[in-house]
Amino acid sequence: MSLHEKQAWFNLAVLGLAFATFAVLAPFAGVQRATAAFGWLGLLGFSPIIYVSRKRNRQVVADERDQAIQARTSVIAYSVFWVVFVGGSMTVWALFRDRGSISVNVLPLFPLVGWIVLTLVQSVATLIQYGQGK
Repeated sequence: MSLHEKQAWFNLAVLGLAFATFAVLAPFAGVQRATAAFGWLGLLGFSPIIYVSRKRNRQVVADERDQAIQARTSVIAYSVFWVVFVGGSMTVWALFRDRGSISVNVLPLFPLVGWIVLTLVQSVATLIQYGQGK
């Protein structure tokens, strides 16, 4: 398993943990307070640690195939992100247009959902592309 695959699995595990915690907390604390469960996403900052051991041993971290896969997954992830972002913006506009303003409780969800979509799509696309080579 390549380092990028390990990083993708780690990212998916952290996302799964955050969503599971949210699902458990939402019925008890309410949806607005349960969004604190996404604090687990801070663990995504530890995913580059996967590369440290190879760099320390001076092993190859990524070859041309790995770089090509990462470039394709980035294009896929950002393409999906923009579709979701624009669709989400239009949905929020449609829901709140009669009020004349968007609730301040909704606006912080935009970067959160964007980051989740970007990480999820990039991790899944990475795993799919590495799976096609086997």
